[in-house]
Amino acid sequence: MTQLSTTIGRLIFHRTTATMVALFGLAACETLVGEGPVSPVDADGYGAARAADAATEDAGGPIVLASPDAGAASASKPVTASFGPCGQAALKAQATLQSYCASCHGADSAGKGGFKTVLDVTALITSGKVVAMKPDSSPLYKRIASGTMPPQDVLKRPSQVDVQSIADWIACGAQDWTAAPAALLSFVGIDERLRSVLADLRAIPNPIDRQRMRYFDLSTLANAGYTEPQLDVYRESVAFLVNSLSRGRDVVAPEPIDANKLLYCIDLRDYLWDAASWNQLEQQYPYAVTYNQDSRLFPYDEVSAEQVRRETGTQIPVIQGDWFLSHASRPPLYHDLLELPSSLALLEAQLGVELERDVASEQALRAGFKNAGPSQNNRVIERHELSGNRGALWLSFDFANNLDRKNVFAHPLDFQQDGGELIFNLENGLQGYFVIDAAGRRLDKAPNNVVQDPLSRDGAVENGISCMGCHQEDGQLLKTDEVRSFVLNTSASAAETERVLALYVEPSVLSAAFSEDQNRYRSARAELKIRNVNGKTFHLLDDTHQGVLDIDGVAGAIGIRTEALIRALDASPQAFPQAIVTLRETGGGVQRDAFEAVLADLIRALGLGTQLLVRGSSVNRAPPAENPLTPPAPASAVDAGVSVAVDASNNNRDGGRRR
Repeated sequence: MTQLSTTIGRLIFHRTTATMVALFGLAACETLVGEGPVSPVDADGYGAARAADAATEDAGGPIVLASPDAGAASASKPVTASFGPCGQAALKAQATLQSYCASCHGADSAGKGGFKTVLDVTALITSGKVVAMKPDSSPLYKRIASGTMPPQDVLKRPSQVDVQSIADWIACGAQDWTAAPAALLSFVGIDERLRSVLADLRAIPNPIDRQRMRYFDLSTLANAGYTEPQLDVYRESVAFLVNSLSRGRDVVAPEPIDANKLLYCIDLRDYLWDAASWNQLEQQYPYAVTYNQDSRLFPYDEVSAEQVRRETGTQIPVIQGDWFLSHASRPPLYHDLLELPSSLALLEAQLGVELERDVASEQALRAGFKNAGPSQNNRVIERHELSGNRGALWLSFDFANNLDRKNVFAHPLDFQQDGGELIFNLENGLQGYFVIDAAGRRLDKAPNNVVQDPLSRDGAVENGISCMGCHQEDGQLLKTDEVRSFVLNTSASAAETERVLALYVEPSVLSAAFSEDQNRYRSARAELKIRNVNGKTFHLLDDTHQGVLDIDGVAGAIGIRTEALIRALDASPQAFPQAIVTLRETGGGVQRDAFEAVLADLIRALGLGTQLLVRGSSVNRAPPAENPLTPPAPASAVDAGVSVAVDASNNNRDGGRRR
């Protein structure tokens, strides 16, 4: 755990990587293609225990798994889950500070240096000695990590693990170790989720409307120990992202279908998506599994899963919310789902705006300035009205340096940019983003020598995720033009001055334009009741998802309890990928991409079934009719093995979807 925590030091809702990255392959997402191999785990005496576990799981109560080696399993998983990983981090940090610092800086000490509140979390934060979620900005941590505290003449010194405990605690938000632990939700099993999804579908009277329903799942995060405030960040982020990928007229929040608000339904029509839109997600999604219903260890309700697939007419109707946030917020899915074209010229046509015409007719508004935010150089921004009171398009001109025609102050009308970024209002009032090179070709990422994103892993501005972070709270960032006053105080010709003044407008005009666009965006965002998502949220969620999984994260990803995975590894370690076996070691972890590389082998080794991949498929097809577990399905186009197209003109749920 301590080795992993540094990768998520910026995590906004007080989690460590070990549990933040838990995923779940919901059985509703799978299709039966045959039995998996016999599990390497000796199931003698375990079937009854598994049945008892399932009964308890369905009842929503805690589960204690009987194990051939219960002592070993228990020893590897200390019972501190009621506090969650960040609660554990707080207790470890408290122990470290008590052991190495309190004798000189505790409440009962002499208070060397006038500091005697090292165990008072509130005092540490208010004094600035600890900056929540920012270990590297916290003087307390920096002094301990550098070895200057305790002083060099003190023989009793904190170990690397002790130092890391302080970083973990601060990264989790500097939780007060005297606070009561947050309440955790009961474990939600696969079959319980299946029942929730199937019941939700059956509550929709029209079978055709059911084929337009899709689901996001946050239950794996709750199973990993996330508390309600932490889950709220995911709930809001999913609602924000799906609406930021929408061409629909209104913002529509996904609807919870279960009491704990962990499973969310969307109607594709609300976002002007169709089956092909969702299929683009399916083709990238690695966590769906075809379960072996006859598995001795993990027999899930494949019949219900099959019914869900047939009701929705798609292979993978449920996708994990954290996977969606990480992958749909960036190219290629960001481009694909928002149907963004390959060039600026094509985007102009799509939006119905002509940039050069607006500039020539002096209908565009410009501002130029030296402090360019993501760029180290000067920048020009330019606003164009979208027809039909649909908002505006803002285009930035970015430069690799400030020399010659890249200097907007010397060349306010004929500058030569190296690239740019576009922001445009969606029909629902939120914003879409577009990154281009100097020739107007769409880019996934902007060149680092032009603009940078300090929150991204490689420092690059990546379309979608970087833009949503920077513009998350207000939509547009207020800027003050500096070119207008500069030209007025130079010896520019009268003709050039007049042209500059026409484009680089007066401050009041520019301010009014910013205010109008901000209000449009804020209004749409407010409809989604976004309260816990800020400019760092999407990067933090992405860092967590793409980071390191420990044994809890791996168990969550495949939908089983940690104890069951431990038993399987202990019983037949030779049957499992080495990257998974090493998770049994203290501090063991596996990088996300390395885990996904062995995911299929792990699923087979456990006897769960087979990994389901639909990558490269051009159409979503229903499971084969000869499947012996498949009950008769309602007559529809799905039975012919084709996806049913969504009527995009019906941009509401008032027909078949109940409110």
